Amino acid sequence: MRPGSRTARPAAPASREGARATYLTVLRCLAEAYADQGDDEATVRCLLRLLTHDPYDEPAHLALVRALDRAGRYGEARRMYRGYTARMAELDIEPAAYPSAR
Repeated sequence: MRPGSRTARPAAPASREGARATYLTVLRCLAEAYADQGDDEATVRCLLRLLTHDPYDEPAHLALVRALDRAGRYGEARRMYRGYTARMAELDIEPAAYPSAR
Protein backbone atom coordinates (compact mmCIF):
# COMPACT_ATOMS: atom_id res chain seq x y z
CA MET A 1 0.00 0.00 0.00
CA ARG A 2 1.37 3.43 -0.91
CA PRO A 3 1.62 6.07 1.79
CA GLY A 4 -1.57 8.08 1.76
CA SER A 5 -3.51 5.39 -0.11
CA ARG A 6 -6.91 4.58 1.38
CA THR A 7 -7.28 1.04 0.14
CA ALA A 8 -5.31 -1.79 1.61
CA ARG A 9 -4.47 -4.78 -0.50
CA PRO A 10 -5.63 -8.09 0.89
CA ALA A 11 -2.87 -10.47 1.98
CA ALA A 12 -1.82 -12.67 -0.89
CA PRO A 13 -3.17 -16.21 -0.47
CA ALA A 14 -0.08 -17.58 -2.19
CA SER A 15 2.14 -15.96 0.43
CA ARG A 16 0.07 -17.45 3.24
CA GLU A 17 0.17 -20.88 1.64
CA GLY A 18 3.93 -20.57 1.14
CA ALA A 19 4.42 -19.66 4.79
CA ARG A 20 2.21 -22.59 5.84
CA ALA A 21 4.18 -25.00 3.66
CA THR A 22 7.46 -23.71 5.10
CA TYR A 23 6.13 -24.08 8.66
CA LEU A 24 5.06 -27.68 8.00
CA THR A 25 8.43 -28.47 6.42
CA VAL A 26 10.24 -27.07 9.47
CA LEU A 27 8.05 -29.14 11.81
CA ARG A 28 8.74 -32.26 9.73
CA CYS A 29 12.51 -31.61 9.80
CA LEU A 30 12.46 -30.95 13.56
CA ALA A 31 10.53 -34.16 14.17
CA GLU A 32 13.07 -36.12 12.13
CA ALA A 33 16.00 -34.50 13.96
CA TYR A 34 14.46 -35.22 17.35
CA ALA A 35 13.75 -38.82 16.31
CA ASP A 36 17.38 -39.23 15.20
CA GLN A 37 18.48 -37.96 18.62
CA GLY A 38 16.12 -40.38 20.36
CA ASP A 39 13.98 -37.58 21.86
CA ASP A 40 10.60 -39.22 21.42
CA GLU A 41 8.70 -36.64 23.48
CA ALA A 42 9.92 -33.75 21.31
CA THR A 43 9.23 -35.84 18.20
CA VAL A 44 5.66 -36.42 19.37
CA ARG A 45 5.12 -32.71 20.09
CA CYS A 46 6.29 -31.69 16.60
CA LEU A 47 4.21 -34.35 14.87
CA LEU A 48 1.07 -33.51 16.83
CA ARG A 49 1.48 -29.86 15.91
CA LEU A 50 2.03 -30.81 12.26
CA LEU A 51 -1.10 -32.96 12.25
CA THR A 52 -3.23 -30.14 13.66
CA HIS A 53 -2.38 -28.21 10.49
CA ASP A 54 -2.45 -31.16 8.08
CA PRO A 55 -4.58 -34.01 9.46
CA TYR A 56 -4.14 -36.07 6.29
CA ASP A 57 -0.32 -36.25 6.35
CA GLU A 58 0.18 -40.01 6.23
CA PRO A 59 3.96 -40.05 6.91
CA ALA A 60 3.43 -37.80 9.96
CA HIS A 61 0.74 -40.11 11.33
CA LEU A 62 2.94 -43.16 10.95
CA ALA A 63 5.99 -41.40 12.43
CA LEU A 64 3.83 -40.33 15.39
CA VAL A 65 2.71 -43.91 16.01
CA ARG A 66 6.34 -45.10 15.86
CA ALA A 67 7.50 -42.37 18.27
CA LEU A 68 4.73 -43.12 20.75
CA ASP A 69 5.49 -46.83 20.54
CA ARG A 70 9.23 -46.20 21.14
CA ALA A 71 8.33 -44.03 24.14
CA GLY A 72 6.32 -46.93 25.62
CA ARG A 73 3.02 -45.10 25.15
CA TYR A 74 1.37 -48.12 23.55
CA GLY A 75 -2.26 -47.25 24.18
CA GLU A 76 -1.80 -43.76 22.83
CA ALA A 77 0.04 -45.19 19.81
CA ARG A 78 -2.92 -47.47 19.09
CA ARG A 79 -5.40 -44.60 19.46
CA MET A 80 -3.37 -42.44 17.07
CA TYR A 81 -3.18 -45.33 14.60
CA ARG A 82 -6.98 -45.64 14.70
CA GLY A 83 -7.22 -41.89 14.05
CA TYR A 84 -4.86 -42.30 11.12
CA THR A 85 -6.94 -45.12 9.63
CA ALA A 86 -10.07 -42.97 9.99
CA ARG A 87 -8.40 -40.07 8.13
CA MET A 88 -7.31 -42.42 5.32
CA ALA A 89 -10.82 -43.90 5.12
CA GLU A 90 -12.18 -40.39 4.57
CA LEU A 91 -9.96 -40.24 1.48
CA ASP A 92 -10.74 -43.83 0.38
CA ILE A 93 -7.06 -44.74 0.84
CA GLU A 94 -5.97 -48.09 2.21
CA PRO A 95 -4.01 -47.38 5.40
CA ALA A 96 -0.52 -48.73 5.91
CA ALA A 97 0.01 -51.53 8.40
CA TYR A 98 0.75 -50.65 12.00
CA PRO A 99 4.36 -49.43 11.94
CA SER A 100 7.11 -51.02 14.00
CA ALA A 101 8.86 -48.81 16.55
CA ARG A 102 12.29 -49.11 14.86
